[in-house]
Amino acid sequence: VVTSATTGFGAGVLGERIEEFLDAQSIEVRLLLPYDRGDLLAGLHREGRVIKTEAVDEGIAVTARVRPGAVHRYEAFAG
Repeated sequence: VVTSATTGFGAGVLGERIEEFLDAQSIEVRLLLPYDRGDLLAGLHREGRVIKTEAVDEGIAVTARVRPGAVHRYEAFAG
C-alpha cells in the first residue's frame, strides 16, 4: 500500500488492510457475560473487536473477534 506521511494519501487504505490482517489472525467468539462482569466486556474492547452486544435476561450476549492467545480468558463464558 502506497502512503504519504506528508499528505496522508493512502492512510485510509492502509488502515483497511491492517484491519483485514488482524481479522484474519483473530477468532470469532460468542459469549454470554454476566452483568456484573463489565471488566470482561472492557477486555474484549481492548484486546479485540466487539462486533455485537445484546442485553438479554441472563447477561450480555457478545459476538467479538479476539487473538487466539486471548480466547482462554473467555472460554468459561462461551455461549
